Amino acid sequence: MNDNTSLYLAIAFELGLPAILGLLALWPRARRWLVVPLGAVTPFLLFYAFNAFGAWRGDVGATLAFQGMWLSTLIPYAACAAFGAAFGTLLLFVRLKITKSSRYILGVVPSAILALAWTLWGQ
Repeated sequence: MNDNTSLYLAIAFELGLPAILGLLALWPRARRWLVVPLGAVTPFLLFYAFNAFGAWRGDVGATLAFQGMWLSTLIPYAACAAFGAAFGTLLLFVRLKITKSSRYILGVVPSAILALAWTLWGQ
């Protein structure tokens, strides 16, 4: 597999997962579970949008970051998505009334901490 193929597969996974979660959110019974994994990948999506905007604006550093971010964030992205899916499944069995916005925040916070730790302490 050459570099471009792995890059395109990483982009397809990292942008395809939120698209699939968004389509599944059309099913009302699944929304309670879906907000946690969607929250878990939100910090990465914000990072991608920030770099895409910088690359579109013509910033050379942002253009280089945009080209390299997909493969360098694939492992922590997949880990956060798996954590969000597992945590969302666990929250289904909790008998407390937890709102969807609280579930979303419970997905965002650990994911943001993991992404920050990955950035600060390297791969």
